[in-house]
Order: sequence, then structure tokens, then C-alpha cells
Amino acid sequence: MRTPPNPLARALDAATQGPDFARKFVGLLPQAADVLDAAQRAIDRFEAVLDRLERSEARLRAVIEDVSSSERAARGLIDDVSALEQRARVGVERYEPVLEKAHETAAYVTERIGPAEVDAVVAYLQYESTLRRIDEELLPAMATLHTVAPDLTELVAVSRGLNEIMGSLPGLGRVKRRVDEELSDADPDADGAG
Repeated sequence: MRTPPNPLARALDAATQGPDFARKFVGLLPQAADVLDAAQRAIDRFEAVLDRLERSEARLRAVIEDVSSSERAARGLIDDVSALEQRARVGVERYEPVLEKAHETAAYVTERIGPAEVDAVVAYLQYESTLRRIDEELLPAMATLHTVAPDLTELVAVSRGLNEIMGSLPGLGRVKRRVDEELSDADPDADGAG
């Protein structure tokens, strides 16, 4: 078993080494001051890094907030697009049969209509107003001609009879010639036609 050192002997050793220890201690003071300066610079740099980290954190929080608001806006836009897509899908489903019939009709028309038919339609459109007037004004009048023709035939026969009677009465022959002359002077085409 080991015996503990004598405390007096240790104190005596420390006393004899005191001046050397003090010299060594004083020699170490500039190094300790350099270490403290280096430590202070390291602390200053660490505080600067902390300041930059705090500013970066604030900027990062702002970016995160911008991203969050952009995400909310994007979600709203996605919802709007989804609603529009749904409405478009319903519209397509509703009008799909009509569009298919229109496609079939267009295919039928393009297969059977050529340049001659197109020219005929253009000609019809150019004369459409004239044709409408014929349909509205002339055709109804022509439909009544079958009732007018016998009356006209009878009127011509009566007129010829009157002419003959007027020509056979003494003194009325001159009146008849004068009336004929007046009629021919009033209508120059009547001479060419008669």
C-alpha cells in the first residue's frame, strides 16, 4: 500500500519552484493574450455569422411566405381550371351528338356538292329578291288568269261587234275613223302592232 505524500513536502517544493513558476507564468501571459484576442475575433466572427444567419432566416421566412401564397394562388388556379374543365366536359357531352350529326351532314354535303351546284346557289342568291317578287306578286295574279280569259274573249267579241255596228251606221263611220286616228296618235306602237 502506498503512503500519501506529505503536504508539507509539497508546499516546500512549490515554494522552491515559485519564482520559476512565476517567470513561466509571466512568459505565458502574451500567449494567453493572443489566445484571448483570437478567441474574441472568433466570437466576433461567430456573432457576424449569427447575424447573417438571422437575416438569412428572415429572408427564408419571407421566401417561405411567398411560396405559401404562391401555392395558395396555384391551388385556386387549379380549382378554377378544374371547374372550367368540368364545364367543358359537360358541354362536350351535351353537344357531342349534335356535332357528330353536323360532321355527317358536312361530309355528305362535301361529297355531293361540286362547283356547278355552288354556282347555282350563287345565281339563286343573286336573283333571290326578283324570284321572291315573282312568287309574291306575279304568281297569284297568274293563278286568276283562268277565270279572266273567258271574260277577255267575250269582251273582244263584243268590241268587234260594236265596231261592225258603228261602221255600218250612216255618219258613225267618220266618228269611228277619228277615234281610231286619235288612238293611233296616242299609241304609236299600235300602228306597228296592227
